[in-house]
Formats: sequence, C-alpha cells, structure tokens
Amino acid sequence: MLPGTQTQDVSRSKIYIFGSMGLPLAMISYPLSIWLPRLYASDVGLSLALIGTVISLAAIVDAITDPLMGFVSDRFRTRWGRRKPWILMGTPVFCVSVWMLLNPTSGNTVFYLALWFILLRIGTTLFNLPYAAWSAELSANYHTRTIIQSAREKYIMVGLIGGASIPLLVEWIAEVKLEPGFIKEKFEWLGYVSQGVLNGFSQVFSAIANASDIKDARPSTILSYYSFGILILMPLCTLLILTMVPEVRALPAKFQVHWFKAITLLFKNKLFVRIIVIEVLIVSGEHFRNILSLFFMQDYIGVRFAGEMYVVYFAVGLVAIPFWDYLARTFGKHISLSGAMILVSIISMWIFFLDFGSVGYFYILFALKGFCFGAFAYLPRAMIADVVDLDTIRSGDARPATYFAVMGLMTKIGNSFGGLSLPILAWVGYEATRNPVVPNTPSEILWLGVLYSIVPTCLFIVALYLSWTWPLTSQRHARLQILLEKKNARLRARALAEQGA
Repeated sequence: MLPGTQTQDVSRSKIYIFGSMGLPLAMISYPLSIWLPRLYASDVGLSLALIGTVISLAAIVDAITDPLMGFVSDRFRTRWGRRKPWILMGTPVFCVSVWMLLNPTSGNTVFYLALWFILLRIGTTLFNLPYAAWSAELSANYHTRTIIQSAREKYIMVGLIGGASIPLLVEWIAEVKLEPGFIKEKFEWLGYVSQGVLNGFSQVFSAIANASDIKDARPSTILSYYSFGILILMPLCTLLILTMVPEVRALPAKFQVHWFKAITLLFKNKLFVRIIVIEVLIVSGEHFRNILSLFFMQDYIGVRFAGEMYVVYFAVGLVAIPFWDYLARTFGKHISLSGAMILVSIISMWIFFLDFGSVGYFYILFALKGFCFGAFAYLPRAMIADVVDLDTIRSGDARPATYFAVMGLMTKIGNSFGGLSLPILAWVGYEATRNPVVPNTPSEILWLGVLYSIVPTCLFIVALYLSWTWPLTSQRHARLQILLEKKNARLRARALAEQGA
C-alpha cells in the first residue's frame, strides 16, 4: 500500500480489537471523577479546595504535554509506525501511577496526590493521543468512523459497568457482614419466582462475603480493587492492539507542512474551533456534575448504595449506543449529538426539583441520563475525524494527532473547570465529612443541587445550538473525500517520480 492511502476499509474484527483499549480507560475514568474526591477528602483528610486545586493544576501540565505529544506523534516515524511506540511507552507510566494514586494512606499529603495525579495525566497523554489519532487513520469513510468510535465506546461502557460493579459488590458484602439478611431483603422479588433460588443465592453470596477480607465500603477499599483490575487489563489491551492492528503508512516526511503554517491552518479551520467549543462545553458540564455525584446522591437525594445506580446508568448507556448510531446514520452525527443534549438538559432540571428521599424517581431519571452518556463520549470524536480531512486538503499533511492533542488539551481544560465545583462547594460552606452532629444546612444542600443540575444544563444549551447548526454533513464530507483522494494521488505520483529520477 502506498503512503497515505487506504486501499480497503478496515475490517470489523480489527475495529473491535482496536476498541478494546476502552476497557481500562473506562475503569480509570470512573473512579477519578466519582470516587477520588471522596477518597482523598474522607479517608486521607484533604480539603475539597485542595483536591480541586490539584485537578486544575493537572490541566496546566496538560497544556504543555498535550500539544507537544501531538506535534511529535505526527512527525515521529519508525519501522513500527508513528503511533505504536508512544502507546508502548505510556503504558507502564500509566499503570504505576494508577496503583500509587488509588492506594494512598492516611498520612499522605496533597503533594502525594499532585505527584501521582500529574504523572497519571502524563502517562495518559503518552498513549491516548497517538491512540486517538490512530482511530482517525483507520478509515476515511464517514460512517465507518462512527463505527470505530462507537465500538470503542461499547468497550468503555462494558468497562464502566464492570467498574461500577466493584463498589456495588463491596457495598453489598460490607452490608451482609452488618446485616446477614440483607441479600434476602434486597432480592425479595426473586422469592415470587422460586423461594429455593432466593435461599440458595442468599447463602452463596453470604458465604462469599464472610470469606472475603472486606470490612467496610470505604472509598479506599473500593479503589484498591479498581487498581487491580486496571493493572491486569491495560497491558493486555495494549499488547492486543499493538500486535493485531496495522497502522496506515504516512506520507513521506518531505511532504509535511512547516510547523508555523500547520498551527495557522489549524486555527483557521473554523469547524475545528467549533467542535472544540462543543466538546469543552459538554465535558465541562459533565465533569462539573460528576465530581459532585456522590455528594449529591447521598446528601441531596439520600441514596444509600451509589454503586447500584452506576451499574444501571452504564448498562443503559451501553444499550443506547445502537440508537445513537442509528440517528447518526439517518440524520447525521450532529443531530444525534443534539438529541442527547436536549434529553440530558430536561432530565437535569427535573432532578433538581426532587425531594430528599425520592430515590425511586432519581433512579429512573439517572438511568435516562445514562441513556445519553455514550453519545457525549464518542460522537464529537467521530466528528473531529471528519474535520481533520478538511485540514489535510488545505495542507497536504495528515495531522490527526495534532488535532486530537489540541482537542484533548481543551477537553482537560473543561475537566479542570469541573474541578472548580469542589472549591465553590466548599466556599458556600458545604462539608464533605457529613458530620451527623453538625449536618450541612438546607442552603448548603440547595447550592449542591444548583451546582449539580443547573450549571451543567446552561452549558449544554449553548453546545446544543452549535451542534444543531453543524454544517459538515455526510454529503459534504463525501465531496471532501473526492478532493482528498485527488490531492493524495498527485502527492503519490510526485513521490514515485522523484524515486525514479
């Protein structure tokens, strides 16, 4: 195959092997956004303001490493390809950082959190940016790119369900040790089908619980089990994609555009700037909410077992992916993404008006919000892969890593905005320790609801307008592909002519 070409579309089997990296990525994203703030606040003893500051500080480091990694990955060529060496290099940094970050002790300081959180971000940058760029290079087809991103998202959903099952099982095991009849009460409905099945299930689960060394459902216990799972999956998935999925050969280095012109063209690409704004708004709203999720569930609604909520949330998200795929194929990726934003905005405002103790209603609304989770995660990435083609036509140089680097940087800036929710919550007087003697006041709980529901909704509404009016449809992208192939053909002919001279 000549440089910069794809003679045939990538096979489904390779798409699903490639997407397997979503498993460990999902398992680390869930505890970082949901459980890590609670771990370092309640078990380690750090203030919410300090934890939020560390999360924001990591974005400053990413501001340096993300663009650098994107630039280097697009220009670094080896016999193994442009992307694979960086993925191999980043995996051990990622794994060591995960272990240290998720297994702190009560004597650790904020410097410990900052060190390992920042090293985790660096390790993630090393393998995730080349991986993201590689995903755009696997296929040039508008709809196949959606399949590539949705396949990865399915793995992410499976990883999130598995990840959410860890706190669920830890919570149940800890509860069984306190109340031996807990499982029978929990699955009382099973008795209507078969009392014997209910008794057998209860006895087996109780035996497993009593044999385990789990004593409580503290965040430190839960995250320790997470780290084991991630350390097994990450090397395995890395091995699979490096050995089973080929890279597309890049054009020779002599056809690369000068770095200054490359940056100028990147920011002249108005669609790229637009998708960046959409992504930042979505990520900011979601991360702002996610960091507050446990506090909101437990103190605003009165949820006792948060793990159950997230298992349902991610399971519904997995089931919903074919629905968003269908909308994307039928009406366009931007319409599918817009539909998800409309539904999430309605649900978020509805949740705000729930009373304490409305666990059943919250369960349903939270599951409906999970229905939209996958659309937010993969549709913007599928859209940016199309935007990169426009830049390739203008510059003659395929630079997806640079694009994904800038997008990744802006996404992390959105994440750092999410980290501000903790200092704001601390500023209004909310206490994460949940002291039963001096509980949080009604006004502090109200502020928790405003930050969890209303602030993200405002961001989603702005993103909705930008997405609904997105101009790069499948028909326009097909015309882009014709122009791109003609330009690549001219470059290949030039390369062959120079080789023969």
